[in-house]
This record gives sequence, C-alpha cells and structure tokens, in this order.
Amino acid sequence: MKKLFNVIFISLFSLLFFMIFLIYREQDISNMHNLFGFTDQYENGDIYFQNPLSEEEQNQVIQKVETIANNEDVTIMFAHYEGSTGETSHFHYYVSGKDNFIQQMVPSSVSIPRNFSKGSTYLTTDLNDSNTESIPFFSFYQEATYSVYPISHLMENQEAMRFGFTYFYEDKEDSSYFENVFSTTFREFNIDHQMVHHEVYNSDQALLENTIYISLIMLAFSITFVLFQISNTLKEVAILKLNGYRLKDILLYLFKENIILAALFAMTIPLALTLISFRSINARVLNFLTQVLSVSFLLVGFYALIVLLSMFIIWHVRLSDLLKNKNINQLLTHFIYGTLILTSILVLPIINASVEKLVAVAPYYLEQQYTLKGAGDLYTIQEVNDPKREWEFNQMDYAQGKENIQNEKHIEIYNTLDSMDALYQLSPNVIGGSQWDSDATYLLYQINEKSFEDQVFYVDDEKISVTDKHVINVFMDQATARKEEWQVEQFTQLENVEVTIYLFDQVDYIAYDQEDYRNYDNEHAPIFVYTTHPDAFRPDITAGGLYFDGEKINETKEYLNTMGIGEHLTFRSSKEEQEKLFKDFLYTVRVDLMTFLPGALCLIVLFIAFQKFILLGNQKEWRILKGVGFKTFDLTKPYFMELILLNLLIIAIQYVFLRTILWGSMSLLVFLSLVSYLLMNRESNKIKIN
Repeated sequence: MKKLFNVIFISLFSLLFFMIFLIYREQDISNMHNLFGFTDQYENGDIYFQNPLSEEEQNQVIQKVETIANNEDVTIMFAHYEGSTGETSHFHYYVSGKDNFIQQMVPSSVSIPRNFSKGSTYLTTDLNDSNTESIPFFSFYQEATYSVYPISHLMENQEAMRFGFTYFYEDKEDSSYFENVFSTTFREFNIDHQMVHHEVYNSDQALLENTIYISLIMLAFSITFVLFQISNTLKEVAILKLNGYRLKDILLYLFKENIILAALFAMTIPLALTLISFRSINARVLNFLTQVLSVSFLLVGFYALIVLLSMFIIWHVRLSDLLKNKNINQLLTHFIYGTLILTSILVLPIINASVEKLVAVAPYYLEQQYTLKGAGDLYTIQEVNDPKREWEFNQMDYAQGKENIQNEKHIEIYNTLDSMDALYQLSPNVIGGSQWDSDATYLLYQINEKSFEDQVFYVDDEKISVTDKHVINVFMDQATARKEEWQVEQFTQLENVEVTIYLFDQVDYIAYDQEDYRNYDNEHAPIFVYTTHPDAFRPDITAGGLYFDGEKINETKEYLNTMGIGEHLTFRSSKEEQEKLFKDFLYTVRVDLMTFLPGALCLIVLFIAFQKFILLGNQKEWRILKGVGFKTFDLTKPYFMELILLNLLIIAIQYVFLRTILWGSMSLLVFLSLVSYLLMNRESNKIKIN
C-alpha cells in the first residue's frame, strides 16, 4: 500500500504540474493575439487602407499617428504576423501611445522603459534575439515569438503597414469622438472603419476549474488510502486504544509518515519539473512555480483533512468487536461505495469532453492524413510578403470588369500556369439552401480540369462522363439533390451559361484541404462544380483553394520569379502540412489526457478499493457458502447488482440535472464496471474451502 501511495501521489503532483503548465501555455497563445488581455480591456477601432500606400504616404501616416497618440488618451498599433520559419512564427506589434497603456501589453513582471513609444528599445519573447535594444521576457508558448516595438521601428517592417492599424481607447462614450478624429485625420488615404473583436482565454477561470477538479480527485484518493490504512491496522488500532493512546496519537502513528511524504512530493516534484522544463528561472516562471506549489500544498491539506476526519471511524474500533469477529470492513465498504458514487457524479461530466475527443481524434487524424497523402505532392502559398501591395488582386475591379494592371498580371500568371498543367483549383465555398429563410448550408468545391481528373463519380456502378466541359457541370449526391429546389444562381454567378446537374450514388474523390462536408447539410459528399469556362474562376494567384503540382514546383517557382511575384511568396508542401497535422494531433491528445488521466486513474483506484473491501468484508462468509455448494455467480451477484445500480444512478442523475446522458464518460464507467466484476469473479474463485 505504501508503494502504491507513493506512485499515485507522484503521478498526481506531476499531472498537476503539466495541467497548470498547459493553462499558462494556452494563456500565452491568447496573449499573442490579444496582447496579454490589452485588446479586451479597451474599446477599439480598425482603420483599413483600401489603396496601397507609397513610402511618402507611409511617413505621413506615422507622423499623424504620433500626433494623435501625443494629444489623446489613445494607443495606436500596427500588427504583422510572420508565418513559420522552421517551427517558429512571429507576431510583431508597433505601438504609439502612453506608457500606462503599453505596460499592459506585457506581463506585470516586465517593466517597460519610460516613454517607450518614443524610444528605440523593444520587448520580445524571442530569447535568441541578441540585439542590444531588445528587452527579452519569457513566454510559456515557444512555437511563436511575440514582440512589441516603438513606432520608430515601423519603417523597418513595411509589411505591418500593408492594410492599416488598430486604435484603443478607454471610455466607450468616446467612440464617436475618436471615430471622427481618425476619419478626419486620415480621410485623404481612402480609409474604411471596422470593429475588431477578440476571444479571450480566461486563465483564472481555467485554473479555478482545474483546481476544483484535481481537488476532487485528491479527496477521493485520500479517502481510499485512509480507509485502507485503517483496515490494514485494525488490530494495532484496537490495542493502542486499549493501552490508553489518544486519537491524536493514533492518527500520528498511522499517517504521520504519509503526510510528510505527501508534503515532500508537493514541494520537490514541482521544483524538479521546473528545473527540467525551463532553461532559466525568471519572474514569470517563479509566478508559475508559486501557483503550482500553492495548489500542491492545498491538495496535501485535503489529505490531512481526510486523515483528521478518520478519527470518527477509529473511535468506533474496539478490540472486543474484533474478538467477536465483528467485521468493520463492511462499514468501510459503504464509505468506499458512497465515494465511488459521488466521484462518478462529479468527475464524469468534467472528463466527458476529453473522453469523446480521445475516441474521435485518432480516426479524424488518420482521415486527414489519408486525405493529404491521397492529394499527393502539392504546394500551397503559406504567406504573401507584399508590403507595398503591388500584387494585390482587386476583387471589386475584377467583378465590375474594370481595367486593373495588378489583376492583368494575375490573369496572365494564372493562365500560363494552367496551360503548364501546374495548377489544381479546388476552391471551397459554402452555399445556402434554396429557401431564403432556411438555415441549411452546403459545402461546394469549384474545380478546374486538373482537379476534375482526380475525381470519379458513379451512378449505377457506371462512371459519369461529362458531355460539355465548357458549361457549368454540377455533381451532387442524390440524397443532397432531393433536399432543395436547386437554382442556377447557387452554382455560378455567370449569366447566359448553361448548367448541367449530374447526380451520383457513389464517388471516389480527393480533397486537397481538410474541410469536412459532414459539418454541413451535405449527405454523402461535397457538391462539385466543374467547367473549363474561362470566366468561371477568379484568377487570383494568391487566393485560397489554389494548389501547385509538386512535380512542377521548380518550373512554377522559376516562372513566378521571372514575373516578379516569386520573391513575395512562401510555399508550404503537403508533407510539411502532414508534419504540422501530426504535431497538432499529439498536442490535442496531450491536452485531453491531462484532463482524462486523473479522473480515469481515480475511478480505477476506487473500483479496485470497492472490490477489495467487498472481499475483505465477505471472505469468511463466502468460504462457508462455497463449502455448501454455492457457485461463483451466486457469491458475486450482489456485487454485480451494486455495479448496475451505480450505472443506473449516474445515468438518472445526468439526465435529471444535465438533461442529457454523457455517453462518452458513461462508456468509461460501464467498461470499468465490467472489468471490476470480471476481476471480482477471478478473486472469488481463489477463495479456498477449509
């Protein structure tokens, strides 16, 4: 029992460390997007430059921004996200405003220089940045870096000025005032106002929920260990009481060593894991360590509380009862059964989402990997670095048929690559149903000739052939077709063009992205729209849904470099996408296991304890009954009925209070019940007849 105690408590404190670490990590992921909660504390507006800015105009914008920031209680920020270089992404923020605003963009443990936005030093989580002007600070999320620069650095990264900036102010009543200030100041740049919204990851709430969860686990473990300790030392306890030992002395005799060990684990395990996990100790790591130690010693306190409450059981232990063969283990069995019921009620809803995710994540991952492998050797454009917006495709001009030099370049490049047979077009769209008040949505792909060659549609086991490639050819499964009164406008915006609909009952298709038609109202597959009509596709070479043939990627890159756009593009291969998917899969599993494992481990221990106490309480009686011919099932039938009662009770409570049955976690409870019953049968078979 002592070894089991050590293993369980070491595991529990280790899991606690990583649970809190993941909370801090998720918070820092959120921090990179909302500047450590800054964007969620203040009202904000977004200024968008509809036209590219010349270098002279960029300088004018910076001057106007600094003037407003000096005269008003407002902070102005330009942002640039830089895609992964190797395994690291970069978030760059350029700010102008008062120090009290900017201080809130970094952890409270980091002090910014006075008049930060007018200086040259900057803040960064990039610990490899050797620039003497950098002020490094620690982040728990190491897959990306986060940097805050004064606005004087902005011209060094013109990409941050590509589209516009965001301004922040404190009082909601000033919205109209600041809207007027910015509209008036920047009206010459053809701006557009937009509102910005952010989702907040509340680490305090997550920490509270996890502390409550792990506390429930600790209480269940504590009750189990304390009851086992009492059961194993009943004679010693009775003799100590007979010799005049007080309850306090008996408790110390039984549990002093365990309490000291628990306190030792609570202190040493977080310290050891901190030293192993972090390269250096800083204010943020110390804050994290303090949090872990606080919760760890809180758990030790819960264990000590259960030990203290056990005096009421010890008070009932008498040597005379033991001499009369009165079995206190039957009383302890009721305590364990009650603990199992209460723990199941409280813990199963918490781990339900993790159970369902863990069951679903592997098939989903395998399906996505199969999709990417089936797509073959493909490349997509991961990032467009075009600060002057020289290669920006103007959708409005294209839709209205206006002349646009940039659009003409895109059209030329698109047509050339298409003629080289280097482009796969698989553009996802979400369309609504035929009724305007319907909530139905359908996943539709627009595909070109090269993509169509990878798709095979069947009806009555025969492959469907297209009669006219130049018209709009729509492929949908028969069940989806029956759902709506489909209109031509749902499939194309082209006028005076024929639309032919093909209904299939089987399809063998390859999707190059990771979109899932089951998230929509499609029955068995996405809808595909195929044509060779020259105006069917938007010839934006940087648009989503465009894939480059890996076998011709070198020719493609060479041609793009010749045209001048190549230097602005960063590509990602399908192999790199698979590696990223695998990394995301492992992270998802790890996060869900941090919730699942403590709860599952707790239930396993409780089932084992319940089974053991049943055996201890009934062993003598079962030995006698086996001697008069009782079968194993006859002996374990009451235990089986108690397990059934447990499962029915949990189902009823979930349905009454949650209005649903959490089948993910209930499947775990049923599984543990069956295993426990089978083990009970095996143990009862070992009981020998005297």
